[in-house]
Amino acid sequence: MKLPLACTVILLSSCSITQKVEPIPAGTEISHVAIKQNTSVLMEGLLPELERQITSLGYRVSVYSQDPPEEADCTAEYSANWGWDLAMYLTFFRVDLYSNEVVIGATSGATYSRGAHLGSVEYNAMRGGANMGKFGSTGSKIAPLLSELFSKVTIPSDG
Repeated sequence: MKLPLACTVILLSSCSITQKVEPIPAGTEISHVAIKQNTSVLMEGLLPELERQITSLGYRVSVYSQDPPEEADCTAEYSANWGWDLAMYLTFFRVDLYSNEVVIGATSGATYSRGAHLGSVEYNAMRGGANMGKFGSTGSKIAPLLSELFSKVTIPSDG
């Protein structure tokens, strides 16, 4: 009796989906988020979904490929992978937010560098196996994570 129970527990534990959120610190003021386009992510609907989700939280969003807009308060860098098991599903998603820092170069004018790490989210269904929770829309998976990421942020009244 104990062996089948132990096997069941081991099997079910190997079918886990993990979600991690490191919220942006309380009191951080953000009104504009610039998302760095990741050309390595091949699912064309992810970037528009990420834009929609952050916009729905009340932030102005822009996308950049080289230098972030100077007026952005922070930059977001993302990565994602999909898998196939009866249907396409999101297997991994991560976003890291950084303060947007402008560094004035001696000869080249303004340049940009990644500032302090502000927070991150991670969704990982790589070990989802038989867990049916791995299926569903990308938006339904990332929305609660992004909401928690930005939960302590202050949106300035002029933002």
